[in-house]
Amino acid sequence: MVLVKKVLVVVGALLSAGLLVNSMVMTFYLQKIDRGLSENLRSIEALGELQQSVIEKNKELGEMTETVGKVERGMDGAISHTSMLLVLLGQVVDLNSQTLLLNRDMESVSRQSGSMMARVNSLVQRLGPQTEQMKRSLEHLKQLAESDAKRLESIRQSTEKMNRKIPGVM
Repeated sequence: MVLVKKVLVVVGALLSAGLLVNSMVMTFYLQKIDRGLSENLRSIEALGELQQSVIEKNKELGEMTETVGKVERGMDGAISHTSMLLVLLGQVVDLNSQTLLLNRDMESVSRQSGSMMARVNSLVQRLGPQTEQMKRSLEHLKQLAESDAKRLESIRQSTEKMNRKIPGVM
C-alpha cells in the first residue's frame, strides 16, 4: 500500500503539476484572448466612431445635395433669364440692323435730295435773269396795255360822239 500511496502521491503531484501547468497555459491563453478582445473592443469602438462620422457626413451630404438642388434650380432660372435676354438681344440686333438700313436709305435719299436741291438752285439762279427780263417785259406790256386801254377809251368816246352826230345810230 505504500507503493500505491506513493504512486497516488506522485500521480497527485503530477496531476497537480499538470493542472498548474494547464492553469498557467490557460491563463496565458486567456490573457492573450483578453488582449485580443480588448483590441477588438477598441477596434469596434473606433468603427462605431467612424460609423457615427459617416452618418453625420451622410446628413451633411443630404444637406449638400439639397443645397446643390437649390443652386441647380437657381441656375435653371438664370439660364431661363439668360435665354430670354439672348432673344431680346437678338431682337435689338435685328432692330439695329433695320435702323442701319433705314439710315443708309435716308442717307442715299438725302444725297439725292441734296443733288436735286443743288440742281434746282442752279436752275433757279439761271432763271433769275430771265425772270427779271420777263418782269420788265410784263411791266412794259402793262404800260402798253394801259396806253392801249386809254386809246381804246378815246376811240370809244370818239365813236360815241360820232354816233350822236349821225342821226339813226345809237
